[in-house]
Amino acid sequence: MGKGGMSVLSIETAMTRHGDTQESDYVRQRLYALDGENTSGALEHVNLYLRDADGTLCGGLLGQQYWNCMFIDILWIEPRFRGMGYGRRLMSEIEAIARARGLDLLHLDAQGLEVPGFYTKLGFEMFGVLDDTPRGYQRYFMVKRLTKPDPSCSRRPAGS
Repeated sequence: MGKGGMSVLSIETAMTRHGDTQESDYVRQRLYALDGENTSGALEHVNLYLRDADGTLCGGLLGQQYWNCMFIDILWIEPRFRGMGYGRRLMSEIEAIARARGLDLLHLDAQGLEVPGFYTKLGFEMFGVLDDTPRGYQRYFMVKRLTKPDPSCSRRPAGS
């Protein structure tokens, strides 16, 4: 027992470069369950892959659906296939999936000089920029609304 009769918890550090672990999934699901009292929908990974005729992976889009949103985590195309419309096709496919599921928006954050132009052409709007992340670059936060936001939903945290 710690001070005041409280149990002492230990902290375990776990760093992985291989995606989610059972523990990280559990933490996410517990948060979503807590938030789920006023929302609906669980986290689901939605991944699209681009392969050549031999089946070699040449690109992909990794997304996560939660609540009424689709978060685009990663969009990557092998350099030799860039500029050929594959990124647009993957984005179009994830948008079609989001629309078919009745989601309200797509959102993402990404860095790179080409980011704002590429996503703006696809109908995304920038809602934030974080400078020097990574150092010397900007991280862009963008959204594409598929439905109009509910005007009665104006709950904001105090002080914002």
